[in-house]
Amino acid sequence: MNIGRIAILGIILWVFLLLEKYLFFESLGFSAAWQAWVYYILIIILVRIISRRMGVINFLEAIFIALIWLLMVLLLDSFISKRFLSEQIFRTNHYWWAYFTVFWSVFFLHKKRHIHIRKEQAAQHHH
Repeated sequence: MNIGRIAILGIILWVFLLLEKYLFFESLGFSAAWQAWVYYILIIILVRIISRRMGVINFLEAIFIALIWLLMVLLLDSFISKRFLSEQIFRTNHYWWAYFTVFWSVFFLHKKRHIHIRKEQAAQHHH
């Protein structure tokens, strides 16, 4: 597991999340229920795509990556995103639930080492 790769992918994740927050909270106003569904589904899709770039990892590594990314996004949001987003955004539940969504999406949607090992064993068994 490469810390540099984790950091770069974490920054990429943060940029996409910032763009999504700006779109949903600033541009669209986040007033309809369908927007909440789309917002969370997009977060899950983004996290899945980015977490799978880490390759095949085990659950402990997934927790570590999820915590690092969560801390990175929180810190970058607190220092940088406040300049781009209105103060009202930070008072909404959807803003804070997004962090929960990021953490659990990494944990559940990474490429799992035990599944990869089973596939390799099955392939060897059939040859």
